[in-house]
Amino acid sequence: MIKLFFLKEKFGTHSDANNSSIVLKITITNEEKKTSTSAILGADAEMDCWAYILSEHRWNMQADLLKVSHHGSDFGTYKDVLVAINPKYAVVSVGTNSYGHPEQCALSFLAQSTSQVFRTDRDGTCVFESDGTGWEHV
Repeated sequence: MIKLFFLKEKFGTHSDANNSSIVLKITITNEEKKTSTSAILGADAEMDCWAYILSEHRWNMQADLLKVSHHGSDFGTYKDVLVAINPKYAVVSVGTNSYGHPEQCALSFLAQSTSQVFRTDRDGTCVFESDGTGWEHV
């Protein structure tokens, strides 16, 4: 079974597109083994968006896999969020850019908070599979 949980309602404005991002939590359950695992897809959420999500959903933010928001920008990666999510794996979707993403501060937070960090600029396409007992990088 797959459960989708939208972690925030409309928050941003048209001029604040990043904080209008929908952050999605996906939970996959293995009924036979009575286990589950989750992933959070952070879109381009920034500080205001994450602060709102923490205030409303802190109790339901743990996930084993995190798609880091805003390409590893310092505006989208916060210690409090990483502590609440407590991911085993984090993926930074990023390519060559003029913004300096991923930023060193964000990478430092991720290194302290996760077992393994993947970056598409360094590692290429990242594929994870799950049977509801955890995630496997394939």
